[in-house]
Amino acid sequence: MDAETLIHARWALDAREAKFALALLDKLSKGASYRALTLRLRLKAFRMLGMHAQALRTARALAKHGGFSADAASRLMLSLALASVQHSRDGAELMEAWKQLNAQEQRMPSVGLAAAEQGLRLGLDSAWVMDRLHAVWTHWMDHFEETEEALQERILL
Repeated sequence: MDAETLIHARWALDAREAKFALALLDKLSKGASYRALTLRLRLKAFRMLGMHAQALRTARALAKHGGFSADAASRLMLSLALASVQHSRDGAELMEAWKQLNAQEQRMPSVGLAAAEQGLRLGLDSAWVMDRLHAVWTHWMDHFEETEEALQERILL
C-alpha cells in the first residue's frame, strides 16, 4: 500500500500536482512517512508550492539523516533560507521567517543581507534591519578573504 502511494505521489509531482502529492504522502504510515524517499518527495512538493519554511524543515531532516552530501545540503539550506526571507510579503511574515531559521542559517551573510533588504522594502523597524546588517558586516570583517566578491559588492552597495 505504501509503495503504491509513493508511486502515485511521484506521478502527481511529475504532473506538477504538488497539493495532490502532499495529500497522498499524508496518507502514508508513520514508518513510511519518514523514509528518505518520502522526505525527498515532500521537499519537491513544498518547493513547487513555494512553501519555503516547510521545505527548509524537510531539507533539514534529510540532511540530518544523510540524505544529501554536506556540500549539497549547505547549498540547499542557503537557497531555502534565502527564499524564506525574500518571499515574505509583510513585516510579520519576514520576522517569522527569520525566527524559523536556525542559528547557522541566520549567520549566513547572504541570508542576513537578504533579510535586511527585504526588511527595508517592507518598512520594518530600522533597529531590526540594522541588527541583520551588523551581523553581516561583522562576519565580513572576520572572514574577508573567504567572502565571495559578489557578496562583498552587495555589502558595500
